[in-house]
Amino acid sequence: MLDALETLDPAPAVYDRLGVRYVNRLVGDNLIDDLPSLVRTEILGPTNIDRSDAELVASVSQSIFH
Repeated sequence: MLDALETLDPAPAVYDRLGVRYVNRLVGDNLIDDLPSLVRTEILGPTNIDRSDAELVASVSQSIFH
């Protein structure tokens, strides 16, 4: 992975870390409707609101729990 980073022109002079992000996607007509039965509703964010008059196209969030 660092080899690909070094092929950039100009190459970064200094880097101390490089990360890879994983994305979980739900694809299907009714999967978002099933979320409250799979995940605690307190952490569902905008997926937990009434969407009868709107279509949720994308949602990005980060949560850290101890």
